Amino acid sequence: MLKSYQDKDNPTGWFDSIYTDAQEDHRAVFWAESFELVYECNTIQVLPGKYRIQARDSMVSLLAPQGYILVSCRSRLKGEQDDDIPLPLDKEEIDCFIRCGLDVQQCIHLNH
Repeated sequence: MLKSYQDKDNPTGWFDSIYTDAQEDHRAVFWAESFELVYECNTIQVLPGKYRIQARDSMVSLLAPQGYILVSCRSRLKGEQDDDIPLPLDKEEIDCFIRCGLDVQQCIHLNH
């Protein structure tokens, strides 16, 4: 179970005090492959360009072997809704989860 820690000035301070090697991104190493389930709900949609890719890759890196990622997002056709905020994911972006080594268990498309 994770305990919530809130310090608006230094939200990772508790962790940084334990791991002090500034040369290593200890946060990424600490959480890598640690979760059987990762839930992504609309986070990627609010990010621009390269940050969408980084967020997806980071989420995938959290998965334990045989883990699951549940992605809940709005979708769009490529070239449509390009000015929407949040920007729904197009099929290519959704398929990137597959190219990261994941298998699709179920994909549900709802009409709006």
